[in-house]
Amino acid sequence: MGNSSSNAREYVGIGGLSEKEVAYLNKTFKFGPSALQQLQKRFHAFASGQPPAITVDDFNPLVAPKLSGSYKAKVYAYFKRSDKDVMDFFDFCRMHGMISSTSPWEEKVKLAFGLFDLDGDKLLNKNEVCEVLNAVAYPKPQRVNKEISALFEEVCSRRTIPHLSCSAPYVSVCVW
Repeated sequence: MGNSSSNAREYVGIGGLSEKEVAYLNKTFKFGPSALQQLQKRFHAFASGQPPAITVDDFNPLVAPKLSGSYKAKVYAYFKRSDKDVMDFFDFCRMHGMISSTSPWEEKVKLAFGLFDLDGDKLLNKNEVCEVLNAVAYPKPQRVNKEISALFEEVCSRRTIPHLSCSAPYVSVCVW
């Protein structure tokens, strides 16, 4: 797929990507020209408007058909850059890179933490984990809540995780 910056310059412009965006996608996810061209075809299958972009309405059936409404918005907001109202081709490529099986471990941790940390305090608490899992595990939220509560109680009793806070009513874990 090519890792050098000279190769990156060869496919600047695919989907309107800048050289900086291409370099990031190539370095982080090893996306070369053929991967970007395949992603561009997928992007255009779901995008609307001019310039093409994925709105929250386009996104919901694409990625999140089984998520609860409030969590769909959280997932969409996570993948689109905060300075934009819509998801552009770079956001779409970054999303695919992060969720792919070949994504670097660090990117997977950022993704999971970013999606679970609902209040943005850089801590995961029991309520956030329950809320996220309930969004994807409905219609059995009581079972999820019970199992997560038991897990957090076990973790607190062992005190094996650094940066663990077990003060009531929350249990929080900071991963960085």
